[in-house]
Amino acid sequence: MNSTISFTHDVTVEGKLVKAGKYGFFLAVHDDETATVVLSKAYQAYGSYFYKEEEDVLRAKVNTRAITSVELLTFSFDEATPKYVVLSFKWENKEVPVKIEVNVPEIVTASLVEQLKQPLTFTWQGRTQAARYLVDQNIHLDLALRWAEEAIKGDGVEVDGERNFQTLNTKYLVLNAMNNQQGAKAILQEALANPGSVSASNALSFGRTLLTKNKKEDAQLVFEWALKKWPTAWEAKHGMARLLSANGKYKEALKLEREVYDLVTEESSKASVAKFIKLLEENKDFN
Repeated sequence: MNSTISFTHDVTVEGKLVKAGKYGFFLAVHDDETATVVLSKAYQAYGSYFYKEEEDVLRAKVNTRAITSVELLTFSFDEATPKYVVLSFKWENKEVPVKIEVNVPEIVTASLVEQLKQPLTFTWQGRTQAARYLVDQNIHLDLALRWAEEAIKGDGVEVDGERNFQTLNTKYLVLNAMNNQQGAKAILQEALANPGSVSASNALSFGRTLLTKNKKEDAQLVFEWALKKWPTAWEAKHGMARLLSANGKYKEALKLEREVYDLVTEESSKASVAKFIKLLEENKDFN
């Protein structure tokens, strides 16, 4: 049988569109440090004996690379990123790299749309996770807003919504991504005024998200609220320490982080806090 390659979704191979499907895979290595990559729709033929150029789906020339000799033909996926991967073929002293590009965010979005039609996802948790993915990718924000609102209110048919800290903060993140700062601020105020079931850990997680998005003023609102609500919780103290550190107030952050060290019980957590303390003692931000 041929060597074959299969794609579950449309991809781009060396800059050329290839539809989802299974293909015969051929390589022709040349003396000028190049190779020709061939994808053929005849993937069931035996080797190259029955190869016909008219059955090609793709032909692309690539540059080969000199490598330390490899005895066995080796296939590997290198340079893997969310948008592309390099499929490398190594044999003897040659490597043939083939770049394969795929639009992962769009594929994931299409999958989410289908998954959210299933009964197990008729929950506010499923909607918030899906909306946050779109926010992280900064794509389809109108769809993200719809899912965020369904997480809060339900869809009137199947989805059970709930107005709580997590759902409101998801809508905040969507509105912020849409540059609707006024709407985002109003939702944040509502989340802090009527958080529903919430923990200090939830507050820490959201506050850290705000810091990564450089929303320090909003992060301050969250961390101050959390410290007032859970004055003895290490998560609340740690959140405020992160805010102080981000603002260059290392001495104040250090005082709180030392309190955090005394409060945490897991050895792995203590080790992490110890590293944060060391950075603060050196007047360095630990975020």
